Amino acid sequence: MSVRHATLDLLRRLGMTTVFGNPGSTELRFLRDWPSDFRYVMGLHEGPVVAMADAYAQLTRNAAFVNLHSAGGVGNAMGAIFTAARYLQAAGASKDVHYRDAAAIRPHVRLGSGR
Repeated sequence: MSVRHATLDLLRRLGMTTVFGNPGSTELRFLRDWPSDFRYVMGLHEGPVVAMADAYAQLTRNAAFVNLHSAGGVGNAMGAIFTAARYLQAAGASKDVHYRDAAAIRPHVRLGSGR
């Protein structure tokens, strides 16, 4: 089973079939053949996308899922992610990881839990 299929299966089991995002080229594989029982809400910038997911989580009283575009997308969204976390909104976020080799040449890059 691929990571994509495992993610979609988990989201489906959790009732999180509305996904918010600002896709870039690295997300194309995740979005290809999008399941008909899922809805993708696309925004033009990561901050408002996280804010939309936050509002959706508050209105539905269920967690929301955000798919962000690579490292820059996560950076753009940090303010909105912090705000959602500060007010205890349940949200999950993913990003396509393609900077794994950077840890070997830049020791300030941490992977995993950040501990």
